[in-house]
Amino acid sequence: SSGQEVFENGWKFRMHMNSPQTGYLYLLNEGPVAGGDITYNMLFPAPSMNAGSPYLAADQKIETAWMVFDENQGTEKFWMIWAADAVPELEAVKGVVNPTDKGEIKDSGQSKAVREFLKKHSSTAPVAEKDKNKKQTNVKAKSNVLVHHVELEHH
Repeated sequence: SSGQEVFENGWKFRMHMNSPQTGYLYLLNEGPVAGGDITYNMLFPAPSMNAGSPYLAADQKIETAWMVFDENQGTEKFWMIWAADAVPELEAVKGVVNPTDKGEIKDSGQSKAVREFLKKHSSTAPVAEKDKNKKQTNVKAKSNVLVHHVELEHH
């Protein structure tokens, strides 16, 4: 997807990611909860992919598990983080990808640390080039940490 499409509730999708450089990849979903707060769900790394490790070799391709747009219509915000080194704030929460927590970061201190990390590192926006023909987005930055978000809308 180029991110311009509107999806239907119940549709499935996957994300395909790779980097020409060795590094650490993390994928989070951000969504609203009751009371106007925000919740984060860790999607990658996951035990079922890449042996649960965020570490990727140069040009290694990663495909997420199937995700489904639920009946709660709106805009889903996905955060993609690539870093030259492991990110302590995200390493601390990667264990929530399990059958009980289902990726949800429930600890308020950890959620706050993730939110502050995203805010700090997304202030310098990377260059994102959408290729509508290939239905992909290429993201580049000149730093050791790249933080980019993609919004997918569903009704």
